[in-house]
Amino acid sequence: MRISETFFKELLKETDAIKVVSTISNFWSARSSIDKPQFGLTFPEYNVQLCLIYEGEVGNGGHLQFFLNRGTTFLNDTLRALENVQLTEMAENLRKAARPLLDKTANAHIQDTDIDHNMLSLWKILDELVWRTDVDEILLEYMRENSSEILRNERF
Repeated sequence: MRISETFFKELLKETDAIKVVSTISNFWSARSSIDKPQFGLTFPEYNVQLCLIYEGEVGNGGHLQFFLNRGTTFLNDTLRALENVQLTEMAENLRKAARPLLDKTANAHIQDTDIDHNMLSLWKILDELVWRTDVDEILLEYMRENSSEILRNERF
């Protein structure tokens, strides 16, 4: 789907970060695929997408949901993405959340049996820290800084 350059630039000027991030990520979701390297996205789009996945999973069901649904397959990429967009505290939270799993299993796919009470207690604390972070404002700023690589396929 093509969009005009004017529309894209006006969208990035919007102040409603949730609206902008959602609208822009919906455009690239049409061409993204988990089977492609970086989901078929540009590097900045991939970074934002991984941050959105992490925030969405943890926001919906905590780190428990994130690890049960995503395992550790994209863990290192997600950590780098969080750092690249300047969500360093969230990256540290994810590192802390993943450490007990990585110590316990080398399996990328996490099972209920891999999770114990201590992990759940830790994750509850880390979930609350993630929930308090205003991710969309930071993601919008990152997209503005990397606008030449955002929706490149749709604009040109």
